[in-house]
Amino acid sequence: SGVVPYPSPLKDPQGFQEFLQSEVLDGRYRVVLPMTDVTVQLTAPLLAALGRREIVPLPGEEKINRVQDKREVLDVAGRVGIMCPALFEAKQDEGLEAYARRISYPVVIKPRVSRYRRDGGWVFGPVAFARDASEFINKYQAASAEIPAPLVQEVIQGEGQGVFLMM
Repeated sequence: SGVVPYPSPLKDPQGFQEFLQSEVLDGRYRVVLPMTDVTVQLTAPLLAALGRREIVPLPGEEKINRVQDKREVLDVAGRVGIMCPALFEAKQDEGLEAYARRISYPVVIKPRVSRYRRDGGWVFGPVAFARDASEFINKYQAASAEIPAPLVQEVIQGEGQGVFLMM
């Protein structure tokens, strides 16, 4: 029934958090639903300060971090029998060149999280494809410089689809 503009969570995370606290503690809202990875991450540390859990129905910060980490989601999916593209992991103390020689191409290199907080702002990690070891090394280093520990998976041909639910 109305619009309430707020500071950009991408450009002014602290301003967004201060605004949210002020709005929620005002008592006008029965429920607040953060809708993006960034707004959820910025809201989670405020849960105790915001009061009753039913106003902002989110799990704790640790659980939010786990479900936003694609590596964690892939681990759980595998344990419950959901098929996923093969994940190529570096062995302990394995150099990038050895890793690049060992994996099967083509591969997709993607960030573990959609948005990564760094230097007071947010970084978006793009998805990259590599057809050979040389291309892999360059693209992996670039991806890792943006968001640490990118995932390396086999490429599955076809149409990508997503499912977003609120339950």
